[in-house]
Amino acid sequence: MPVLGTDYLASECPISINLQCTSPPEETTYVLLPTAAYFEFIPFDTHAGRHAAAAEPVDIAGVEAGRTNEVVATTFRGLYQYQLGDVVKVTGFHNSSPRL
Repeated sequence: MPVLGTDYLASECPISINLQCTSPPEETTYVLLPTAAYFEFIPFDTHAGRHAAAAEPVDIAGVEAGRTNEVVATTFRGLYQYQLGDVVKVTGFHNSSPRL
């Protein structure tokens, strides 16, 4: 039986929540919490296994659905543009928050 969390958390800060806890695992998405930290995304090339060439971070207003990105957080506790090392795909948006 698959076990899914209600939250997507890092030790540095909360990142997102699962608004559809009853959906099957293959359809599970998490909605970014825009007030938990200042989030940016670095485009990631999944085929090459590294950041896209000349990749610059984009904030949540500039992130695009369908793109794979590494999550970067600036937290209220002092981390500045901290690369979490997590690579996520933005599947769409819930209101204006990216759905991961």
